[in-house]
Amino acid sequence: MNFVKKLVSLTTVSCATLCAVLSFGTVAFAEAAQPVYPENFTKNLEDRLNDVSDFAIADNEYALADGNKIVVLKNNGISEYDIGSKVMALDCVTDETETVFYYKNGDGETFSLPEKTPAEHNFPESGTRFQTADGDYKLSEDGEVRFCPLNEFEFLPVEANGAVFSVIKSYSDTVYGLSGNSLYSFNRTSATKTKLSYTDFSAAETIAIGDTAAKLSNYNVETLHYVALSENAFLTEVNLDELNGPYFKTGTTLKVGASDGPSVGKTALLLCKTGTNDDVSIVMYGGKAYILRTENTSETVKQTLTEPDFEKATVSIAAGHAYSSPFVCNGTKLFSIKSGDTVNVLGKVTTVSSPEIIRDFYLVEYKDENGTHKGYVPFGYISRYNYVENPPTEIPDKDFTTDDLVKTVVLVLVVVVLVLTAVGYITYIATSGKKKKADRKDD
Repeated sequence: MNFVKKLVSLTTVSCATLCAVLSFGTVAFAEAAQPVYPENFTKNLEDRLNDVSDFAIADNEYALADGNKIVVLKNNGISEYDIGSKVMALDCVTDETETVFYYKNGDGETFSLPEKTPAEHNFPESGTRFQTADGDYKLSEDGEVRFCPLNEFEFLPVEANGAVFSVIKSYSDTVYGLSGNSLYSFNRTSATKTKLSYTDFSAAETIAIGDTAAKLSNYNVETLHYVALSENAFLTEVNLDELNGPYFKTGTTLKVGASDGPSVGKTALLLCKTGTNDDVSIVMYGGKAYILRTENTSETVKQTLTEPDFEKATVSIAAGHAYSSPFVCNGTKLFSIKSGDTVNVLGKVTTVSSPEIIRDFYLVEYKDENGTHKGYVPFGYISRYNYVENPPTEIPDKDFTTDDLVKTVVLVLVVVVLVLTAVGYITYIATSGKKKKADRKDD
């Protein structure tokens, strides 16, 4: 019986130990996760489609009927519309300003996108044969597309690598075919698969922070680093004020060379390199922090730290911090400073010497009981240190006496008393005369 109890106890302890080890391993693995920035954000539209039944094509715009929804691909972005019933037909009309897509719902009613507004439209009849300037295309019952050149009479098979087609349609004198969830365009006896790709930035929402906070703390203290941005590189805004979670809090993703992104070769302040083998970089651009792949940058040597105007300074704000880079955020915060603290000024970096930053900074050295620290502070945080001289020392006169001062005070008091007595006497004489005249009148 005792042996059984010992065995149960040993088993329980072993299980608890194993669980603790596994739990620790899981935590350690989570903590060890390093930032990984995607190579690109391109997704294949076919991967999100289930059962495409019809399509419509305009100039660089595609609409596909997928069950109860319509997916529109335009400018590398997609829009989805839930119709509420199976889409029975799909078509489009393009004028000089825009393309309007029309569809029929399960009840045969016609609507237009994007507002799903009731509309009138003549849908072309579903066909199996279309004529173009090059010749005729036809869809056979077995799903094969054939082509007959102009002024000839024999239809030739179109090579499509085994693709079987369910629908063919003609737009802008080009015939397209639908095979599964894929579109093909035909050019005489050859078929080319249409690239249906779009940009999806959702992967930027789950970039691990890893040990980025530690790497931000000392990267630029000794030397400022700069990089040039490569063409077509993606970079995503990150919030360096909040680095206490598993993932970066991200904002807008830009593309170098795009109308709303940095120009090709644009230089940026490198705040740190992070990730496995430093394959991820964090830069400052336009006053914000962005993350991107290190391979999409090239180091640029710039001497932007110059001699300061003074060597000693005092902190002129109530309380503040010094930073590891000339960029104010919690992620670059190094040590605290307060009003009256004395610092050595080692250098300065301004928007003139470094257009990549948005305000001027001093590089300062600060000493306290914990040692010597270096960091960047904005210009307004400190002011030139002024030495205050001691006031001159007064030497007392050994012959000094207050006797003459007492005599002067006594004489002043005597004069005041005499004046007040004279004023009182004159007042008495003046009033007594008036009283005698009044008594005579009464008599």
